[in-house]
Amino acid sequence: MKKETKGLSKLTSLNFTNSILFKFITLTVIAQLGTPFIASFINKYVNKFSVLNIDIGAYVASFMNIIILTIVITILIKKLILSRISELVEFSERVAKGNLESRLSIDKKDEVTLLGKEINKMVDNLADLVKSTTKSVEKVSDISQDVNKSTDTVNKAISGIANKTESINESMLNINNYIEDTKNHFSNLNEMSQGITASSEEAASFTTNVNQIVSDGKNKNDDVVKGIDNLDKSFDMVEDSSNILKEKSEEIQKITETVNKIAEQTTILALNAKIESAKTNSVKEGNGFGVVAEEIRNLAEDTATSISEIENVINAIKSEINNLSTETGNVSNVIENIKEVADSSNELYEKIQNEVSSVNSMVQEISASNEEQTATVEDISSTMESISTKTDDVLESIENTTALMQETTSSVNEISESVDSLTENADETKEKIYKLKI
Repeated sequence: MKKETKGLSKLTSLNFTNSILFKFITLTVIAQLGTPFIASFINKYVNKFSVLNIDIGAYVASFMNIIILTIVITILIKKLILSRISELVEFSERVAKGNLESRLSIDKKDEVTLLGKEINKMVDNLADLVKSTTKSVEKVSDISQDVNKSTDTVNKAISGIANKTESINESMLNINNYIEDTKNHFSNLNEMSQGITASSEEAASFTTNVNQIVSDGKNKNDDVVKGIDNLDKSFDMVEDSSNILKEKSEEIQKITETVNKIAEQTTILALNAKIESAKTNSVKEGNGFGVVAEEIRNLAEDTATSISEIENVINAIKSEINNLSTETGNVSNVIENIKEVADSSNELYEKIQNEVSSVNSMVQEISASNEEQTATVEDISSTMESISTKTDDVLESIENTTALMQETTSSVNEISESVDSLTENADETKEKIYKLKI
């Protein structure tokens, strides 16, 4: 409403002597003043040749007055309005075809000239808007490429983590099997300890087997520790990639805010085009402005669609980053637990080796050490049971981590597809903008 009032105030502020209305009234009055002389001149000749004794001067004067006024009004309308409106229509058609380089020539100070100035301003604003939109779309395209690279890095890191997790899972299963074997052997050791007085040779052989099992278990445990270190490094890579994705998401969000403002400006320009179309008295000119308004509206819709897709991509990226960060923290805790278990296992294996050495010595002192050996075996069996329980917990955590990795991979792939779609939309928008001549 304020813009319409402003437009009317511009029209009313024109100097009346420069307006089309003043020119129209002036030339009409001049034509009216000249009509009697022309009618009187023609009337003289008509009366000379008239065979009837009728004064037809009044009829001739009226007829001539109508003819002259019609001719004058027709010339005025064509000269002052129609020819200049035709220029506006041709200019509007050029703008509708995407030519934003040309401008209307301003050589008068009447209402049509004022309309031409406003149209030139509208085209200037549209050209600036197209330039700004082009820069924003190019920036969106560049950031989309960066996000694609980041998602590729995350995919590779997750793939490496999955492989490491599978290797750790196999190692933990082997450890679990060794623990079960060790538990069984210590159960046998306990039985042998009860009858060690009668079978010292069997006890010595058994302790040798236990020593070998402990050595193998310790080697496997060392492999697990190495796998855990590699897994920890892989999670560091995931965390770095997550931070990169988060930064790119914030950059895209800033761009969407800029593009959103551009879309709002585009809508305002479309409204201005409709208002300018409503001001004109020519259907052809109105259609020309209508085409301009339609092109602006289409550009606004394309921009709005791109904004919506960008926002969806940003929300998906943020959600997956948050999930990945949370689960990465959980997996880090699992890794710490695994390290604690591995350290405990190493201590236990060393303890077992020491105890086996003690058993070898105890075999030489059967009577004095038999009870102590039995108690030690029971403690070791209890510890092995505890380790077995922790190993089961670790295996369950690894399975959950593997499932999480699969879900994260799927989510990252979806993000990559969304970014690809965003890139395609940005390319299409750039192609449309490049067709415009600025």
